[in-house]
Amino acid sequence: IGTGKKVQQAIDLIEIHCKVPAPYDIIVNKTSIVLYGRIFRFLIKVKQANYQLNHIQHSLRRLVLSCSFTESKRFFCAQLHRLCMMIMEKLHFVRNLHDCTMHRLVDVSWHFTEEINGAADIEHLRQIHSSYMEKMCACCLLSPSSPDRITPVLDATLEILATSLRF
Repeated sequence: IGTGKKVQQAIDLIEIHCKVPAPYDIIVNKTSIVLYGRIFRFLIKVKQANYQLNHIQHSLRRLVLSCSFTESKRFFCAQLHRLCMMIMEKLHFVRNLHDCTMHRLVDVSWHFTEEINGAADIEHLRQIHSSYMEKMCACCLLSPSSPDRITPVLDATLEILATSLRF
C-alpha cells in the first residue's frame, strides 16, 4: 500500500462497469452504476485511511514502548507522545466516520429490501431504487443530482482522509 496523493489519485480512477441485462436495465441504468462507483470509491478511501492510521498507531505505540525515558530523550519522547495523540484523534474521527457511514448504509439497504417487497409495478420499483440511491449518496456525503459536484462537507472529509495517508 502506497501513501499520499498518488494512491488517492489511483483510487479516483477506479470505475465500476456492469452490463445489466434487460429488463433490469430499466431500473439500474448507467447513472446508477456511476453513483455506485462513487459510493464504492468513498468507502475505499475511508477504509484505506482507517488501515493506514491503524498501522501508524501500532508502529508508534511500539516505538513509544521501546523508548527509554532518559533525561536526554525527554523532549523526543514528549514529541512522540504528541504525535501519537494526533494520530489517535484522526483515527477516532476516521473510525467514527466509517462506523456511522456503514451503519447508515446498512439501515438504508434494510429499508430498501422492505420497500421492494411492496412494489406494485415497474415504475414504482424505479422510484424506490432512485430513492435508495439518493439516500445512499447522502450517507456518503455525495450529491446524487450532480455526480461530479463535491459538497463542502465532502471536500473537508476527503482532505482529512488524504492527510491521513500522507504520514
